[in-house]
Amino acid sequence: MTNREPGSGEESLVASLRSARDRLERAQEIAQIGDSVYFPKSKRRVWSEQTFRLYGFEPRNEPPSERQILNAIYPKDLQANRAAIEETLFGSNPTSELQYRVLHKDGSIHWIRVVSLREEQSPNSEERVFSTIQNITEQKATEEEMLLAIERQRELVQMKSDFLNMISHEYRTPLGIINSSADILARYHDRLLKEDRLNRIADIKQSARRLADLVEEVLFLGKSDSGKMQLQNRPVDLESLIREITEAIVTQFGFPRVVNIECETLTEECKSDEQLLRHILNNTISNALKYSTLDKSVDIKLGPQNGGVRIAVKDYGIGIPKEEQPKLFSMFHRASNVGTISGTGLGLVILKRCIDHLRGKVSLDSEPGKGTEVAIWLPATIEA
Repeated sequence: MTNREPGSGEESLVASLRSARDRLERAQEIAQIGDSVYFPKSKRRVWSEQTFRLYGFEPRNEPPSERQILNAIYPKDLQANRAAIEETLFGSNPTSELQYRVLHKDGSIHWIRVVSLREEQSPNSEERVFSTIQNITEQKATEEEMLLAIERQRELVQMKSDFLNMISHEYRTPLGIINSSADILARYHDRLLKEDRLNRIADIKQSARRLADLVEEVLFLGKSDSGKMQLQNRPVDLESLIREITEAIVTQFGFPRVVNIECETLTEECKSDEQLLRHILNNTISNALKYSTLDKSVDIKLGPQNGGVRIAVKDYGIGIPKEEQPKLFSMFHRASNVGTISGTGLGLVILKRCIDHLRGKVSLDSEPGKGTEVAIWLPATIEA
């Protein structure tokens, strides 16, 4: 039989309890779970080391004050759930579960879940509320990703529906014109005057051009989304390009229009992708002419700015409601005041994609009834 010093059993027990507590602390640290005991009568709290860390405090003997704890909780969450949080942390709520964010001193934000359970009070013991505190930041991030994926899927379904509606609507009119004009030419070719025949042929050409443009828009977006855009960095005479495209658009519309073109001398030679520039100019100039009446002019200005070039296209047409302007670069979105003016809702999306590819910027200033100005800044030279 081994002789033991007096009190050695108590020391062994204390050492065993300390070892168990150390193991528990390590396990809590790994699992990012802390525990807390609250005594409502004396308003005392006992926190594990991991609980301190979860709330963004350094472990110490005494837990922080109520004010310090509340200050650590993300303001919006505290404002929305203050009564429930205070009841869980400082009250005697028999059972509860709360999720909220806490703000650490380094500025990082963490989600925690607090589950509390009140122990039934016996005659010889003080009432206690036990809580577990768990870091659920990663879980919340996963949930957010899932919600974003679901929302993205919903948007894709809606986009597919909008695309099919656009195709059926925008293709129906030119196809109808082609079919009708071709049928009339086939049946009554010998009876038609030469001018009538030429007009029918012009209608077919214009409708075919419209269909080709629609196909080109869809193909461009597909190519842009696939990441297969390859920039061709070559010298471009911007003034000549603006005048050429403006003349072609006015001719295509079929009515004489006043377009004022003002070009300053550029301080640097422009080297860019001509195809993307054509998309940009086609969309801005055609929109300006489309959404303003025949008696209103369109102003185009070209000049140097901040080491690059600035192109501004201003019309004095119907304008765009302020509340709808942030949505204009979204797929298939068109302003509510366009009326019967045809369009796919893709033009400004393509415009923005082209400008992004060229590392440029675009701004839009518009007021209903007073017109719209689209200002584009592009670097003088891009890296291919």
